[in-house]
Amino acid sequence: MLRRLLLLVALLALVAAGIGAVVVTGRPPVRDARREVDARWATLRAPLGARYTALGQLPTALTAAGVGDRAAVTELRGSLDQWRALAARGDDPGGEAGTANALEGQAARIRADVAASPRLSADAGVTQAFAAFDSAVVPGADVRAFDAAVRRYQQVRTSLLKRPAALAFDYGPVPVLVLG
Repeated sequence: MLRRLLLLVALLALVAAGIGAVVVTGRPPVRDARREVDARWATLRAPLGARYTALGQLPTALTAAGVGDRAAVTELRGSLDQWRALAARGDDPGGEAGTANALEGQAARIRADVAASPRLSADAGVTQAFAAFDSAVVPGADVRAFDAAVRRYQQVRTSLLKRPAALAFDYGPVPVLVLG
């Protein structure tokens, strides 16, 4: 009986050591891939900041045009506030990328709404706000480099032997950046 108990304890210790080894050896590749994502994001932060500063003119223009209380405009204001807060902290590229994607989608939705309205399409303030947003260009090469780094990170982070380390050290998902 004692022999079986010792064998069981030894087996459990071996399993625990194996899991520990997988976690400890899995962290460096996940960490390195995440650092690459963070570095690529750092090159996008300034151009995206300029783009979303320009987009910040749109809610004001739509309010002046009499449609500032619509859900799409309210959502855009909330996402712009979230972007500003995340960008000010500067420590969450995944959150910033997700918010950037939301802003791009909301801008596209509002653009479609404006295009469907002759009154809003002719409004100079709305037209100028969209022109400012459109002129704030984010370098495509930087976006592609970021997206490639995200894909590599996701591949490493979700691989069989790296997943335990990613979970243990809280390396969460990061979305690719989709600009409109």
